[in-house]
Amino acid sequence: MKFLFSLAFLFFSGVTHVSAAAVFQTVVTEPYELIPLATDLEQVQIHIGTLENFPIMYEFLVSATTTLAVQLSQQYKGNALPTDFALMIVREDDKGGGVSEIARLHPEAADWQIRKEAALGMKFWDSALISNELRPGVYRIEVSTPLNDGRYMLTLGTANESLGYFRMLQHAREIQSGFGLSIFSMLKSSLVYYPLGILLLLFAIYRTWKLRNNITHVA
Repeated sequence: MKFLFSLAFLFFSGVTHVSAAAVFQTVVTEPYELIPLATDLEQVQIHIGTLENFPIMYEFLVSATTTLAVQLSQQYKGNALPTDFALMIVREDDKGGGVSEIARLHPEAADWQIRKEAALGMKFWDSALISNELRPGVYRIEVSTPLNDGRYMLTLGTANESLGYFRMLQHAREIQSGFGLSIFSMLKSSLVYYPLGILLLLFAIYRTWKLRNNITHVA
């Protein structure tokens, strides 16, 4: 029986690998504070932030022509309408100190697509994925709503990192925490309830085997 439990442990700690990304909690203390982004725009990075009366703005440097993929997400809230988020990408002009608009994303309520993430135990509304080729320069991404309130998830890049089981648990908890969910929300994650189900099944098999073994000895 110890062998079965050891096998289950090794499976979930070493064999299971899933794709995930770096998760960052966006914290701002004053309006239009610039939040620096990781410069590797191809690697997926997730930024979770909360608008509190003013937009949130990110800044990053492109040193060589690259493609930027961006998507906005928000937590699905049943019959409620999605929050009216908008996103704008601008580039600092090489001369003059102004900016030029590169892309804008402002989905209508019907354009948000529902996505269920079993590993997170959550549902999301996702915007369309926008992709733009960027030449070298300094860029900014602004996230806003008409009232500048609401919690969002900004995802950049398309190349996911492969993680082991326990690192994926941490990844799931980081995202849940970013949306204000308690630790008990992890019980809704498939990363938790599947292993628990397997362990309970192994325990039931063990108890059945032990009971039958005792009956055999009595007989």
